[in-house]
Amino acid sequence: MTERELKNHFVMAWLSPACPIGAFAYSQGLEAAVEDGLVTDISSLKGWLNASLSYGSIKNDSIFLAAAFNSKSLSELQNLTDLYYAFCISSSRYQESKNMGRAFSKLVTLKNEYAFPISLGKVSKDHGIKLDNLIPLFMHSALQNQISAAQRLISLGQSDAFKLLTSLFALIGEIAQEVRTGELDNLTSTSFIAEIEAMRHETLNTRIFAS
Repeated sequence: MTERELKNHFVMAWLSPACPIGAFAYSQGLEAAVEDGLVTDISSLKGWLNASLSYGSIKNDSIFLAAAFNSKSLSELQNLTDLYYAFCISSSRYQESKNMGRAFSKLVTLKNEYAFPISLGKVSKDHGIKLDNLIPLFMHSALQNQISAAQRLISLGQSDAFKLLTSLFALIGEIAQEVRTGELDNLTSTSFIAEIEAMRHETLNTRIFAS
C-alpha cells in the first residue's frame, strides 16, 4: 500500500460510521422536523439537506474544518473550538459537539480536546492529507449521517437513500470550493427552520436521537 493510499484510508476510517465517536446518535433537529411534519418524504428531506449544506451547520462545520487545517498554533485551535461552541444553537447541539469532539480527540490521542471539525482538521493536516480531498469527504459523511437518521424516521429505502446522496455530489463540490479558505467571516446560518427544530428536539416526549 502506498503512503497516499494509507492517508486516504485514514480519512475514510475517521469519517466512517464505524468510527467510535457516536455520530450515529444525533439527527441535528431532523427528528423534530419529522415529528412536526416538515420532513415526510425524499423530496422534503432533500430540501432539508440542501439547506444545511448551503446555508447551515454542514457549511459552517466545513469552514471550521478548513480554518483548523490552516491554523498555525494550538492557541488558534482552542480559539476556533470556543467559537465553534458559541455557534451551537441549542444545548443538545452543544452537547453533541462536546461529546464527539472529546471522543475523536481521545481516539487520535490529541494532547488537547477540540470540537470534532477542529481536531479532524488538525489531525488531517498532520497526516499530510490534502484539504481539497478532506472537505468534500467531510460533507459527504455529514449528509450520509443525516440520511441514515432519516431512514429510521421516515419511509426511505436504501435505493432512494443512495440516489438522494449521489444527487448531492455536485452541490458538495460547489460548497467545498466556497469554504476551502476557512475564512471565519463567511460563518453564517440562514437555515432558521433547522435551528428551531434543533431546539424543539429537546422538548419531544419520545426521542430516538440525542439531538
